[in-house]
Amino acid sequence: MIRRLLLILVVLAWCGPSLLLGQDRRQPEAKLRSVQADFTQEKHLRILGRPLVSKGRFIFQAPDSLRWEYLEPFRSVLLMHQGQVRKFIRSGGRMVEETGMDLSPMRIVMTKIGAWLDGRFTENDTFSVRRMEDGRIRLVPKDQGMRRIITAIELVPGERPGLLRSVTIFEGADDTTSLSFSQARLNRPVDPRLFVVP
Repeated sequence: MIRRLLLILVVLAWCGPSLLLGQDRRQPEAKLRSVQADFTQEKHLRILGRPLVSKGRFIFQAPDSLRWEYLEPFRSVLLMHQGQVRKFIRSGGRMVEETGMDLSPMRIVMTKIGAWLDGRFTENDTFSVRRMEDGRIRLVPKDQGMRRIITAIELVPGERPGLLRSVTIFEGADDTTSLSFSQARLNRPVDPRLFVVP
């Protein structure tokens, strides 16, 4: 679960500030200060008859704050703020912090977001980027080891600059994780407590 969550967050963090804006930002654009959206995640596994469906929300505040929250069927939240990464799960009617997990990859992601916000997403040694004729963006991991976990990622940009409609992560021949986004809000004020209180 944490590995998939990290992959999704890496993709969103990498794509969000740059590909979400729909172009290689060589020229200055309106600065992306925050993104808030609801999401539906569908996990398709060949061993299951139907997909596993989760719903939640994410909130990003530049330069380094993120809340990734699953609301159903189970509640959990990953908080990143000022270099700290914390994960909480609902247990016994309250949110309890999970300890002992290595969340250092998320710290690495957060250090890169600044560069991506500046439009330097092509300075990337993780993915090859290909824009498809139908508007989709296909990312293929350059590293052979990473390709064992994910073979490709497809992004569908939203109708408005700054938004993604969906992300699909291909994890082998038949397994996929798809995220579709709705109720997106850009550059709205965000309560800073959302990044520290589960």
